[in-house]
Parts: sequence; structure tokens; C-alpha cells
Amino acid sequence: MSRLEEIKDKYAKTKQFDNWTDFINDESHWMVEKHMDKVCEIYAKECSQASLEKAKKDLYNYWIFFEEGKTNSPEFTIKVEDPAKVYNTAYEAYGPQVEDLFYSCVSHEESITNPENIVLL
Repeated sequence: MSRLEEIKDKYAKTKQFDNWTDFINDESHWMVEKHMDKVCEIYAKECSQASLEKAKKDLYNYWIFFEEGKTNSPEFTIKVEDPAKVYNTAYEAYGPQVEDLFYSCVSHEESITNPENIVLL
């Protein structure tokens, strides 16, 4: 992901200039706003992508444990970094009752809506 200054310089290079400052100083004032809008659009897309990537790291780490046929009323939910360790982590925390339960990965809405996952470059 590129920082704002890098994005501006890359954009200027697409217009045959070495950097953003040289480009803007050479541009007509009425055209600067158009170019700023384009840079803002690129920046917003990069921030959105970085934010989604950060949120995605939490998205698949929540697991529900439930009785057969009762996915809407889980016994408990755990967060596990390594999917290969889900069962062992649950067993350590909740003991033998885990043996009779089913488990499934769930989307956790908080990871997508959490302001902590918004990335500014």
C-alpha cells in the first residue's frame, strides 16, 4: 500500500512529471481540483483495501461450538489465531464437553465495522 505522498508522485509520473510538486506548479489552477479528486480516489481505494485486509485477519478467527442442529444457540465462541489449533484450544478452555460438540468458523461483524481496523496510509 502506498502512502498519500507516494500516490501523488506516482500520479504525477503518469502525467510525465518527476513528482507531484512539479506537476501541480505546472498545471492550471482550474485543473488542480480535477487531479486532486483523482488522487483522493486512488488514496481512498488503497485505504479501503488495507482496512479490509486488516479486518480480514480477525474475520476467520472466531469459532462457535454447538450441539448438533443448534447452530443458532452456541455453547460458546472462541477466538483462535491458528485454525489447526481450534479443537485443542477449546478443549483446554472448556474440557471434555467439547468432545460432544460440533464447531464451525463464523464471520464476526465487529472485525469489519471496528474503527480500529481503518487504515490511513
